[in-house]
Amino acid sequence: MSGAEHSPATRRRTPRWVFALALLGILGLGAGIGLFASELLLRGQGWSPAVLPGVWQGFYAQLDDASIVPVPGWRNVEVRQGRRLAYRTDELGLRPPGVAALAAGTARVLLLGDERVFGQGVGEDETVAARLAALLPAPAGSERVSVANGGLPLAGLEMQVGALARVRTRVAPDVVVLHLALADDGTDDGAVARAVVAGHLLAEPLAGRARASWRVRGALRLRTLGLLEHFLDRACPPLGLGIFAAPDGAAADTSPPQLARLAGGLALDTTDADAEIDAVFLRWSKALARARDLAPPRRLLLVVLPAPAQLGQREYEQALARAGRDPAAHRRGHAAARCADLCRVLDIACLDLTPAFAGHPDPGSLFLADSTLLSPAGHEALARAEAPAIAALLR
Repeated sequence: MSGAEHSPATRRRTPRWVFALALLGILGLGAGIGLFASELLLRGQGWSPAVLPGVWQGFYAQLDDASIVPVPGWRNVEVRQGRRLAYRTDELGLRPPGVAALAAGTARVLLLGDERVFGQGVGEDETVAARLAALLPAPAGSERVSVANGGLPLAGLEMQVGALARVRTRVAPDVVVLHLALADDGTDDGAVARAVVAGHLLAEPLAGRARASWRVRGALRLRTLGLLEHFLDRACPPLGLGIFAAPDGAAADTSPPQLARLAGGLALDTTDADAEIDAVFLRWSKALARARDLAPPRRLLLVVLPAPAQLGQREYEQALARAGRDPAAHRRGHAAARCADLCRVLDIACLDLTPAFAGHPDPGSLFLADSTLLSPAGHEALARAEAPAIAALLR
């Protein structure tokens, strides 16, 4: 070859657009790796926007008939009060002990409830289901008692009854136990247009915002985008969505309107005529009637869980005052008494946990700090309180 063939003047030069494309590819790859790493970090630390409990992302699916069901094989972790908690569901969407605990030759108890029964904030061996399995004596003709944990996060009484209809054939329970949490079941059952959007169970007004905005859906689906939107809401409100945080740093109020009106369940204790409160109890009455028809005859128990503020009269009156409600128009225990009346009419066994919890040496220890969720001690107290009633139904 001649020298001219190797000269710079004749050598083919790579077009600049190739370098630009390669640079964009490298930047995109770096951004993707960074996004993936930050997502893993945020999920591993259990962070989620304050507006919703991100730990339940992906827990529910919505079927074609609009019914909402738990996802079998779901897994997630939550870091709460320094504890790293692993949550999972089995092939029926139950948290262990679930279907695997229902061995042949055992009496079967199905517990239904919300995140308290599911055991948010405690380990699998600390839940009320696990504690009951250790406490309940085997009835005549059975080797032992198996307890299935049918707790459904964010579920009200109506959703619990829907779960009973879904799993009763597979579980074949001898006793069914419903748990009504006065703190928020009135809100959960009263929520309108509940839907699964971006893996989250949402109620209005947030559900509508998520359906209408790709930014909201993206922020709900990816923790990294949620953190970005959270920052924009606080630091630059005109560019933010206005749902993840208020400008002062507080969580934005995207809760259903009835949550404030029910004052954390305390409004259910009203002794005044109130059409909205009456509507809540009417819904519960219909749900209980359906549960009675689905459960084994005379083998249904309703357990009423009080809110922490309902355990002491002084704390109760202070909580009512903070909520802007007249303490003179409310009576502590009135909502639980109305639930007992519903059960009496429907011939359903009922257990009010208020006396047992209020009589505990340290009622505050039954709940996780700054929460209405049950602590390990609360699950133990719940199991010990309802074990005699369940044992009586198993006879």
